[in-house]
Amino acid sequence: MKSVLHPSVRIPHALDREVAMYLVQILVPTTNHSTSDSALIALNKTLVETFGGVTAYTQAPAKGKWMAGSTEERDDIIIIE
Repeated sequence: MKSVLHPSVRIPHALDREVAMYLVQILVPTTNHSTSDSALIALNKTLVETFGGVTAYTQAPAKGKWMAGSTEERDDIIIIE
């Protein structure tokens, strides 16, 4: 993998090796009553134990709206990375 940093930028030794990273986003519906606080806590705990960390955007849920046939559907979600 080729570095995109300017040659004058010094990378600390611990980060000197190349590591592949992937960003995975989990869109969790909050309008569904089956998404409880305890379910979110358990999901966060599992992600931290499995991947070493988690970021959850919970303060401003995203709002979705779409048409399902002639019915307008709505959903609020939080994003967990």
